[in-house]
Amino acid sequence: MSDVKVSFSLIDLKGLSPVAEKIVDKISGAIGLVAKPLLREREARAEMRIASLEQRAAHQRQFEDTKFQANMEKITAQAIGIAGENAKPESVEDDWLTHFYQKSRILSDAEMQSLWARILAGELQAPGSFSKRTLESVATMDKSDAQSFTRFCGYTWNIGGPTPVILDNADHAIYGKSGIGFGVLNHLTSIGLLTFSALGFIKRGLPKYGIFPYFGIPYLSEFPNEKDNQLKVGNFLFSKTGEELCAIAGAKPVPGFPEFLMDRWNLKLWDGKNPVTGVPMVIPPGS
Repeated sequence: MSDVKVSFSLIDLKGLSPVAEKIVDKISGAIGLVAKPLLREREARAEMRIASLEQRAAHQRQFEDTKFQANMEKITAQAIGIAGENAKPESVEDDWLTHFYQKSRILSDAEMQSLWARILAGELQAPGSFSKRTLESVATMDKSDAQSFTRFCGYTWNIGGPTPVILDNADHAIYGKSGIGFGVLNHLTSIGLLTFSALGFIKRGLPKYGIFPYFGIPYLSEFPNEKDNQLKVGNFLFSKTGEELCAIAGAKPVPGFPEFLMDRWNLKLWDGKNPVTGVPMVIPPGS
């Protein structure tokens, strides 16, 4: 925001229409320009003194600094609450924090501040979780991008790591119900959150039985071979940036999605027992 250089002294403020006045008011409220005194020049020209350019610039800097400080404090307060006692602030790199606040401080939208707070909390809990490249990517995201990505993450399974499952290029009602279509997928790919393969991605080398959690609920899939089985997971996977962000995206499970995959993956809800011996298992393999 500090790079925005607008001078209302270059605009003829005499005879502005009500709509134009609203536009100036909007810009002034957003980035702190002192436009009001200039607008009142028409009504009280004799009584008022127009601030010098230097004074307006100083006011602009003060306005930005105050706004940035408020944004940083809101994000930090949220992050502290999320991280709780698991925070390891002493292990977070100073350069990372500097970069984080340079990118996040300009955001006043509550939803985007929440996203940045979750990133900070994640880094405080597990330093090194989020790269500077990921911060750069989030800094260029619109709110609609973040919302689309969160909905996309609702289709994520744990198959040796977070794995989105988008079959048939999302040409099914199970994806359309969340607003996930090929256009959205292409956009998320273009902004660096996903990778695309026209041939599709395949998980290889899977055992006879695979246990795949979906939002913490484990499902069992039985394959035809004793080993070296394959599983098609669709044409889109997370990029490194997307995988980092998926963990804090705030996604929710999509109703009916496990059922959608049951026939395709020979899938069923896992009962907690070894599928061969029937002995209860504490930790699902591959989870």
